[in-house]
Amino acid sequence: AITTLSLITILGLKSRKLKLPGLGNKAALAVVAAGYFQVILGITTLLHHVPVHLAATHQSGSMILLGTLVWLCHELKHVRRLPK
Repeated sequence: AITTLSLITILGLKSRKLKLPGLGNKAALAVVAAGYFQVILGITTLLHHVPVHLAATHQSGSMILLGTLVWLCHELKHVRRLPK
């Protein structure tokens, strides 16, 4: 979880510096938001001794994170060279 959040944070910082084509910046921001939401859900789930409703929400959050990552990959699919 720490490695994933670190990489997502780096992705968010780098994407803010670059002007990504299309909806690339919005997709990168959605990945960052979903990643932080997932970490908060995971910590909350553990602090409350893994209640079923929080655990299920945490699992659903992973699908949201996966979906935003697929969206980002789709937005960057045809990029040959990133602008500076």
